[in-house]
Amino acid sequence: AGTAFKIESQDACATVGPGLVLYRNSSSSADDDILGSITFEGKNDAGQDVAYAQIRNDLKDDSDGTEDGLLDFQIMSNGTSRSFAILNGGGSIVLNQDSQDIDFRVESDSSTHMLFVDAANNRIGINESSPDNALHINGGSGNIPLTIESTDTEAALELRDSTGSSFIKG
Repeated sequence: AGTAFKIESQDACATVGPGLVLYRNSSSSADDDILGSITFEGKNDAGQDVAYAQIRNDLKDDSDGTEDGLLDFQIMSNGTSRSFAILNGGGSIVLNQDSQDIDFRVESDSSTHMLFVDAANNRIGINESSPDNALHINGGSGNIPLTIESTDTEAALELRDSTGSSFIKG
């Protein structure tokens, strides 16, 4: 497979490398303008062109001194483009923006499900691939599954029932 496009830098300086700038030079920029996008397209088995993935950048706030951007990663899933991850310059990272049945998993050195969000069942597993409850912590063999430390003199853990009454506090 050949390379159709290549950006190369021969600068020996460690702080300079090849760069690509998508520059929208508008004299009337406004909040929510699209600044640029990169689209990954191919044909499906019916010969139709399909945008399988896209990275898009939006200008969220163009006010001088409080500028914010948004980077949206979209991917095709079951024939529909879905927003998979959004990095918002306003201070948030959102995964699964479109509320789809898309699980989220973080691996550690020895666990494939160190942190696991089961989207279909609204459950979180820590070191657990099939959480039984809203939060399921599996300490593994010989490990205490949960340690809570507090330097405060107040309770470090409080469990409440559905009425808000505390039944364990410690």
